[in-house]
Amino acid sequence: MIDKYRNQVYALFQEIKQDEELIRAMTSLSVWTEPNKNLDWIYSNMPYYSSLLIFLNTAGLSVSSEHLDVLGDKHPDFPVFDYQWAQVLLEFYLLKERDRFTGFEKHQEELEHRLLRHGVMEHRQITFLQNKEITSLLGTSIEKLNSIYQNLRVRMGTERNAGSLKFCPQFLIIIDFPIKNNMQVSVRTFHRLLPIF
Repeated sequence: MIDKYRNQVYALFQEIKQDEELIRAMTSLSVWTEPNKNLDWIYSNMPYYSSLLIFLNTAGLSVSSEHLDVLGDKHPDFPVFDYQWAQVLLEFYLLKERDRFTGFEKHQEELEHRLLRHGVMEHRQITFLQNKEITSLLGTSIEKLNSIYQNLRVRMGTERNAGSLKFCPQFLIIIDFPIKNNMQVSVRTFHRLLPIF
């Protein structure tokens, strides 16, 4: 289930990186076309501005000298557009500055539904790295393993025989090795199956 989720999220991320409508939306902003006239906004919203530049650079658009002047670096080494930068960009596009993108409302709605459907957006938060279902599944699994560990500690502490344990999906196989005078008497006496879930 976890691999399936990660694969779906990765595929969605790849689609977003190449989304022509998203590229058009970002290049329509005056922040992109006239950065020198938007310096107050840029310096107040540097994470959004950075994600915009990184996204468009990844999409193959050249960053103009005006943007390089704003950055104060003539030869910037742009980071890779990854999940974290995508989260910042999509938060900007879909949540915080949604009204800046007039004419792209339909695309915003469609993208939002895709993010919701893939579990990337929950309660107006976007994250490619966590999902409520996966976190719950992992938490439950850890609780089950801790419960098994506690039960086995009690069992091994109260019985004199040492044993070997093997995990199967729904059962715990206990292979008992009787000990007599600190010497192993037989290699395998018997197996017992204990249901654990």
